[in-house]
Amino acid sequence: MNTEFLPLLTLVAWCTLSACSKAPVDGTPPVASAGTPVTPPASTEGSGIALAGRDALLAAGRLRVEAVTTGPFATNAELEVPGTFVAAPNGTAEVGAVLAGRATQVLVEEGDRVEKGALLARIEAPEAARAAADLVRATARISPLEKRLARYEALAKEQAAVPMQVDDLRGELAAARADAAAARTLLGAFGADGNGAVVLRAPFAGIVASRALPLGGAVAPEKTLFTILADDALVVAARWPERGPAPPAVGARARLRPASGIDASCTGQVRAVLPTVDPVLRTRTVRIALGADKCSFSLLGSEVSVAFPTAGSENAKNVQPAASVRTIPRGAVVDLRGATTVFLERGDRYYPRTVQLGVGTPSRVVVAEGLVDGDRVVTEGAVLLKGELSRDDLTEGGPALTGAK
Repeated sequence: MNTEFLPLLTLVAWCTLSACSKAPVDGTPPVASAGTPVTPPASTEGSGIALAGRDALLAAGRLRVEAVTTGPFATNAELEVPGTFVAAPNGTAEVGAVLAGRATQVLVEEGDRVEKGALLARIEAPEAARAAADLVRATARISPLEKRLARYEALAKEQAAVPMQVDDLRGELAAARADAAAARTLLGAFGADGNGAVVLRAPFAGIVASRALPLGGAVAPEKTLFTILADDALVVAARWPERGPAPPAVGARARLRPASGIDASCTGQVRAVLPTVDPVLRTRTVRIALGADKCSFSLLGSEVSVAFPTAGSENAKNVQPAASVRTIPRGAVVDLRGATTVFLERGDRYYPRTVQLGVGTPSRVVVAEGLVDGDRVVTEGAVLLKGELSRDDLTEGGPALTGAK
């Protein structure tokens, strides 16, 4: 036998055995709802997540699975969508300097409450100092010129002074006053005081939401140094699914609850339904103004659950739930790497699947895209599977995240 071909034959045999050893468990890779096959990393190809002690978890009720079906949606008189506390259109102000300089005094911290006109910081700026010096020089010329002009006007009445001298003094005085007015206007435009220091003040009463100015720090023109959030300036931006029912009408009432699960709530009212759809989330924004009862959990950027009464219930306005949809328990949904995800059961293994959600109730949510009838969704234990997947990712990689297109 020719020994020159031995390395080649060995390589072919190794590749063949490796391919066989990575075949899927059931011979068929999982398929997404739109026919897109799951493509996990090579290290776990087709393997899914295998839970240790699965039988015990099922027996204890810590792992439950539900088959997806299409049926009527029991709304329980409310439809629920997620939302976020955001600043009202005119509820925030960015405060900065129009001149370069250096901060000599910073008087507020993030979270401080300020009144309208409150001093936030003082900045030394060379251009403002030059304008202040010009004002001083122009002002210093005015008083002597006024006195000289008064004397010459008196002499002119007695014909002891030449009228041309009076005219010249009037011109000099007018020029000095114009120079002073220009310097004063320039200082005002710079936001500077008479000493040439730029002063930053709060445009309205509110909370200092951000501060980007350290004491002694250099200041660049037009850079935002403080953000002020006006009192009662928060609204809720609810995310209404594109494929859901018609959004609520302007004036419809809503009930707000913190997404964290804290036992609290407050009311709001729809002020606007924006006519655009987010290209990523496929949702429309429903802007909600807070009601007279203060929201104790209102915090800029925090998540909130927004419930709208359905048609036929008290105070409902143009909210019609779909007659026949696919729904799953809210506990089946987790956030995985920034994607809305559920886990599907296939045999004794579990696979992540991205989904697009619609409206819902406190207990169930409509699945607009990503699942088909017959899919077996994990309704209890999704957080446990997410933890297992995260652990696998840290070691050798877990099943790829897939979803319907």
